[in-house]
Parts: sequence; C-alpha cells; structure tokens
Amino acid sequence: MNILFIIGNGFDLNLNLKTSYLDFCKFYQKQESPTKAIESLKNEISKDIENWSDLELALGKYSKKVESPSIFLEIFEDIGDKLSEYLIEQEFNFDYTKINDGALENDLINPEDYLLERDKERLLSFINKFGRTQHQTNIITFNYTNILEKILEYDHSQIKLGSHGNNLVMLQRIEHVHGYSKRRMVMGVNDISQILNEKFRTDQSLIDAFVKTICNQVQKHMIDDWCGQKISQANVICIFGSSLGLTDSFWWQKIGKQLRNDCRLVIFKKEKIYHPIENIGLEN
Repeated sequence: MNILFIIGNGFDLNLNLKTSYLDFCKFYQKQESPTKAIESLKNEISKDIENWSDLELALGKYSKKVESPSIFLEIFEDIGDKLSEYLIEQEFNFDYTKINDGALENDLINPEDYLLERDKERLLSFINKFGRTQHQTNIITFNYTNILEKILEYDHSQIKLGSHGNNLVMLQRIEHVHGYSKRRMVMGVNDISQILNEKFRTDQSLIDAFVKTICNQVQKHMIDDWCGQKISQANVICIFGSSLGLTDSFWWQKIGKQLRNDCRLVIFKKEKIYHPIENIGLEN
C-alpha cells in the first residue's frame, strides 16, 4: 500500500519558524537595495504588505509595472538570494530540543488519529481492505528547509517508522519538489497566465526561471517526474500545511486526477481557536 504526504510551509510554521512570505517581506524591506528597480519593488510592498503574503502570485501581478524582462529577472534574482539567506538563518536558529521525540513518526504512521470518528472509521476500512501488506510512505515537501529531514534523522535511505496494526510502515523517500534554500531553489508561478505583463510571456529566459514547472524541467533533475509518479501510485494522499494555492495548481490537478482512481485524500487544516464566553472576561 502506498501512502503519500504532501508537506507545505504550514509544517515549518507549526514549529514556530518564521518562514512565511510575510515574515520574509518584512526582512527583505530592511536589506540594502542595489538598484532603483529593487527599491521601487520594496516601496510597492510597503504600500500594502499583506497583499504580498503570496509572494509568487504578487510578483506575477507586479510584472505589469516592470519595464523589461531583464529588469524583472534582476528583481527576481535579488529576492531569491535574500530568501535563501533568510531561510538558512531561520533553520540555523531552530531549537531541536523542543521537538517531541517520536511524535512526527507516529503522525506519519497514523494520520487517521486526527480525524473525526466517522471519517477515521472510513479511512481505516479503506486501508484494511489492502490486507496485511507493508505500507510504503513517501513525502513530497514544498518547503526549502531541511527541518523535516533533521527531525526524522533521514539520510536518504529508507527508515522504519513503526507499525500500523500488523503492517510495517517504511519511509521510502523525502523529496523537495522546489529544491532547497541552498540549492536548486524554484520559486515563481504555475504558468504564464499568472505573469500579468503579457509581453513577458514570450521571453524564454524569464519563463525558464519564473514558471516553476518549466524551471524544474530545465534543471533536468527529474525530481518532478518522481513526484508525479508517486502521486499516480498513491492509495492515500495526506496534505499538511499547504494552502492549495494557485501557483501550485499543476500538482493539485495531478492529485485530483489520481482521486478518480482507488485513492483517498486527507487534508489537515488548522482551525482558529474559539474561547468560551466565560473565559474572555465578559460579566453577566
């Protein structure tokens, strides 16, 4: 049986890392601007920083205000360099002593533990129909940090996570579809329709760098091919910490196609905490 986890930035945020694009933009505004074009971008961000919480989509929209593809690439490369520096620092300062040993492994083995009873029963019934079989678990992460690997002590060889009932659960592989903060970092939009400056849509250098699916193909690492294969083989897909945003539509469409087959989808969503009236200082 094949289980696939899709991990987004919510995983790092849940560990209290300041890895959101909004956090980065606050950092980025304070950095030296080597050109007028980059300074103009920062002024635009300052006007309404909340609109830049989805940095990739916002850059696609901002392209309408940029004179040429070369200037846009200049801006894009500066953001990429500064984002890399920022994330490396966040990861370096992370305190691993606060991690609950074994908690992540247990969550990977038993994703049903967080479901309501009826949903839990339905998922377990689906899993049990495969009979006694080894669970092959893989992880696709959209994150640039290595936090996940360090917590699991993953060294690019398979790991025994434990058992689900009578079934052995093995972590086969973790892959970063968008690369790492230190190498092959892929950032941008899903397709050329999200580049609002239509004149830029024919510039191959810009497309190769800024359209994520094409950038992966240009790099020829074949990680994206592996990720697509694992989605097409999955019996259960669990999504944690991802917003299902437009700039990764390519992957959501692949998952949607797989759901037409014998596959189940679990999406973990963080809800707001609502306090009872008697706990918020109201008097009768």
